[in-house]
Amino acid sequence: MGDTEGGLSWHERARRVREGEPELADHPANESYDALQDLVSTILRRSFDAVVLRTRAGEYLEVSDSFCALTGFPRAELLGQSSAALGLVEPEGARRRPESDVRSRLGGIYDEVIVRKDGTSRVVECSQQLLDGDLLLVIIRDVTERRLREQELHRLASEDHLTGVLNRRGFTQQVTTMLDEARGAGRTVHLVLADVDGLKAANDQLGHEFGDRTLIAVAETLRVAYGPDAAVGRLGGDEFAVAVSGRSGEEVELANKALHSTLAEIMIGPAGAQRAVSVSLGTASADNGIGTVDRLIALADESQYVAKRAYYSTKPPDRRA
Repeated sequence: MGDTEGGLSWHERARRVREGEPELADHPANESYDALQDLVSTILRRSFDAVVLRTRAGEYLEVSDSFCALTGFPRAELLGQSSAALGLVEPEGARRRPESDVRSRLGGIYDEVIVRKDGTSRVVECSQQLLDGDLLLVIIRDVTERRLREQELHRLASEDHLTGVLNRRGFTQQVTTMLDEARGAGRTVHLVLADVDGLKAANDQLGHEFGDRTLIAVAETLRVAYGPDAAVGRLGGDEFAVAVSGRSGEEVELANKALHSTLAEIMIGPAGAQRAVSVSLGTASADNGIGTVDRLIALADESQYVAKRAYYSTKPPDRRA
């Protein structure tokens, strides 16, 4: 194998690995100071990802050209300063960073929002590593567009394409989180199941366009009736569900009445054949957040059966089941 105590140059190490000594691949190279200085300078100044050399206290000692481009600050305004002093990160984030550094032993990957010199914000992914002494090497990648794409994909995967409310998957995920939080806070979660009355008859008589308009109107009215903090979802077909946390049963009942009242004023259909929109409701509650989404839906479905039966026993003559 030969003597490696003195270290190998890059060329010598590569040659010997190629010729059958793979264990040398992780052996540190021993290059001249000028070669190492040139490598460090190239990485710091020319790297596509932003590269920063800073102290534990956050003082910038060296920054790459790409970091200057990312932040909008010239190198002369960055060196000797910190991200907090320049307003690159919000003060609370700057305060939490040293605490996180200690917990992670000054290494790891994290996301951060930076504010450029022109006031615009970017989401960046930071990878930092502790070097000898007081120095940290931080590699920073702009991931703004990637995070936006991820958010859009998540939205598409959890949203009903027709009405804009959550689909069954998205609703289940959100209400599961709501139940978990309610258990920790001792709150009650109420779930309201809403079936659109006579939707099949409306589709048969008036066409699916008016059926779709009915579903959209119901979704919008549910959002208004139960407020912005409610989870509203379309479980499928003509079935919607709403979940709210931390409200009394009386407040939910008032929202139910407001829903019925608002829908009664919405007329769907062509002139001369319009019909009011109505829904049959069923409710269920999880005290202290104890329960599952499926269990709440099942209980609300049992409650809704009574309302459905009442609707079909008293429906106007022009409606067909």
